[in-house]
Amino acid sequence: MAITGSKVVLNLTGANNMKHVEPGDFIIHLRSFQGGLEYSAITGKVSNAYTVLKPVVDMDDGYYKWLFKSSAFISALAGSTDQLRDGQSINFKKFSTFSVPFPPLEAQRRIADFLDKEISEIDTLVGELDEFIELLVKSRSSIISEELRKSNSGVFFPLVSLNLVVGVSDGLVDPLDENFSDLPLIAPNHIEKNLGRLIHPIESAKEQGAISGKGYVRAGQVVYSKIRPALNKVAIAEKDSLCSADMYPLEILGNLTEQYLLYALLDKRFVDSAVLESSRVAMPKVNRETLGMLKIPLPSLEEQKRIVHEIQTEMTQIDCLIDECTELKEILLKRRQVLITDVVTGKVEV
Repeated sequence: MAITGSKVVLNLTGANNMKHVEPGDFIIHLRSFQGGLEYSAITGKVSNAYTVLKPVVDMDDGYYKWLFKSSAFISALAGSTDQLRDGQSINFKKFSTFSVPFPPLEAQRRIADFLDKEISEIDTLVGELDEFIELLVKSRSSIISEELRKSNSGVFFPLVSLNLVVGVSDGLVDPLDENFSDLPLIAPNHIEKNLGRLIHPIESAKEQGAISGKGYVRAGQVVYSKIRPALNKVAIAEKDSLCSADMYPLEILGNLTEQYLLYALLDKRFVDSAVLESSRVAMPKVNRETLGMLKIPLPSLEEQKRIVHEIQTEMTQIDCLIDECTELKEILLKRRQVLITDVVTGKVEV
């Protein structure tokens, strides 16, 4: 699906359990209430859990490709469903009662051509920003790896197993307890990949509806995501918090500072080792025993402080550029959505 960038996946159910799709068909999937309907430009098959829609009147599928991605349509779709969650099918009987715009065919084609051109230009700009951000992140990663490699005198730092200097905090707290319910609940989705930064806002345990036991994280403590280590999600808690079962709250045991530990875990060599170990299981995940066996460079505390200072100094401008590019990308994506909605609904004439 070109619009959303969905990936091709392995079909484990067999072709006989799939539905046929032709070019020009539309597909209702399990998250359409969040992202609209998908348009197929090719022949293929989809899961039986999906609903395939085929045009029964003369219409321009390009127009409806954009209409079904408009915020107005998605909002109407989400509003028509009761307590719908990821993984649930949308009731087609209810969906079929929807009223959608049906402008003259000539207008449909004109709108489709206009949006194809305008959205393509926006998507090109977004793609260029993504490429630039990726280069900045790689540059950032190189700074960390180089600083952690050796001292100013050229002496390589010794490598030690993580479990000699770091442990995983044990024990869970009840997120329903009033002492913890208002604390932020950090999960992997609250951490920027490869950057070691939290994404705000972080909702409280109460706001996230947490009911099962959660890890307790003190302010200044490092939290590490054990799932999909290639995403490299690690950060320092800014205040006392809770963390999900997918996070390890790390406790310093030896001569190590939290800020240095953060950079050591962001180091590409550590990430590559974690990815290699996690690839041995079906769902990429690093268990605590494996995590403890992975190695990090361990200089003296004085060297750690110097390294942290050098990294932060060198990364200041890079982080500013990343933030500026990210902000511009968000503006473009908002403009994209507003443009689609305004044009397909007739609010803006073309």
